[in-house]
Amino acid sequence: MLGLFYHLVDSIFVLRKAASLTLETLVVDTDILPGDGSFLAVVPRDPDEPTTRGSNLVSNLRVVPTRQALLSLIADAGFEDMECLDPDPRMPPEYLSGRRLSVIARRK
Repeated sequence: MLGLFYHLVDSIFVLRKAASLTLETLVVDTDILPGDGSFLAVVPRDPDEPTTRGSNLVSNLRVVPTRQALLSLIADAGFEDMECLDPDPRMPPEYLSGRRLSVIARRK
């Protein structure tokens, strides 16, 4: 789920579906919100964002998790062994600022 989670209207359903099709490892790379709590925010979608421009959008909204919410959702889908990847200094600013996260999750 590379850069996919936050584009979906029902991202939790798709995460569960992907988990049901995955035998061992799941990789998630997504936008995250700052904050220590575990919550999902419904935020407006930017139709001019390069990854959505020209798409046939079903909704003008998107769901963005906090780091803890994302990890909780991945664990709930059956992936308890998780590694949050530290960003390389050459990565885009959203990784370095903590607004984007890559997670490798494995089933135990």
